[in-house]
Amino acid sequence: MNITPELKIYALCTVILFYKMWGTGLYQALSRVKAKKFTNEEDAKSFGGELSDKEIPQIEKAYKAYRNDFENIPPFLFMGICYVLLGCWPKGAFIYFPLFTVARIGHTVFYIKSNQPLRSLCYGIGLMATIAVSVHVFINSF
Repeated sequence: MNITPELKIYALCTVILFYKMWGTGLYQALSRVKAKKFTNEEDAKSFGGELSDKEIPQIEKAYKAYRNDFENIPPFLFMGICYVLLGCWPKGAFIYFPLFTVARIGHTVFYIKSNQPLRSLCYGIGLMATIAVSVHVFINSF
C-alpha cells in the first residue's frame, strides 16, 4: 500500500478524534466522581457516593455531545478513507480533515459549556467539511 501524505493526515485526524471522544467519556466519569452521584448502585458503593435516578447536568451535556459525535464522526471517517483511497484532490485532505477535526472538538467544548452560537457554528463547519468530502468521493467514483 502506498502511504501518502493524505493518508497520514487522515490517520492523524482519526487518532485525534478518537482521543476527543475518549476525553468526553473521561469528562463524564470524572464529573460523576467529583459530584459523588451515580446512576448505578455498584458505582455509588465503589466510589462512596449516592445513588441518583437522574444524571447531573454536566453528564447530560457530555452525553448529548457524545451522541452527536456518533452521528457525525463515523460518516466523516468512512467518507474520508474513500477520499484518500480514490485519490481525490490531495490538498483537500489537508483542508477538510483538520477542519472537521477542529470543528468537532469545538462542538464538544461549546456543547458542554452551553455556548451558542459557537456550538452550532462548529457543527455547521463540520457538516460542510463532510459534504465537501462526499462530493469529491461521489465525483471520483465514476
